[in-house]
Amino acid sequence: MIGPGQFDDRIGAKFGAWVDDNARPSNAQYKYLKIDALAQKGARLPVGAIVLLDRAPDRPASLARIERAEAMDSMIAQISHAVCTAAPW
Repeated sequence: MIGPGQFDDRIGAKFGAWVDDNARPSNAQYKYLKIDALAQKGARLPVGAIVLLDRAPDRPASLARIERAEAMDSMIAQISHAVCTAAPW
């Protein structure tokens, strides 16, 4: 679970405090966050953030920035994998 002091400094203290103070179900692997305002069905807004999960049993959870190209590479790889494994051939 992400706790105080486990955030990359560039993410911001305000966001880190919000996650730390967000009292929702959690365990050593997951923490659910309460989001007060969700977009209405059909709403169109720019993407504000993309979260990529990189789990490793030998290190604690943390948040860190990545380069845009790395995020795009990861998303393309995931989509390609999903399409290839779902194909009927």
